[in-house]
Amino acid sequence: DYYVSAHTGDDANPGTRGEPFQTISKAASVAESGDVCHIRPGIYRETIRPAQSGTAANPIRFVAAEDPVIVSGAERLRDWQQWKNKIYQTDVEAPFKQMFVDGKMVRQARWPNSDLALMDPNPDYS
Repeated sequence: DYYVSAHTGDDANPGTRGEPFQTISKAASVAESGDVCHIRPGIYRETIRPAQSGTAANPIRFVAAEDPVIVSGAERLRDWQQWKNKIYQTDVEAPFKQMFVDGKMVRQARWPNSDLALMDPNPDYS
């Protein structure tokens, strides 16, 4: 068994109950057929790609040790600076598709402004 803790773990640890990994990705990189990865509460902002596959009889299992365990592909936006009045800005890496505030998807400000559908794959910017 392997253990993961976003809050107290370290990927240099052996992944034991007392010395957990910090990321699910680290557990996924060492897990083999039949292993169980116990994920402690936290938000894990990562893409997980197991290095090996389990079998139908001996799968690799990733289980929440307790609630809540949140796996999110979203990155936090940091270093907000006031631009003017109540408008703030920060740098982001392209491509930037979605933004969430308090768990709800919102539109990001942009120029030119648009009333197009948020997830329109073929927007008409004319």
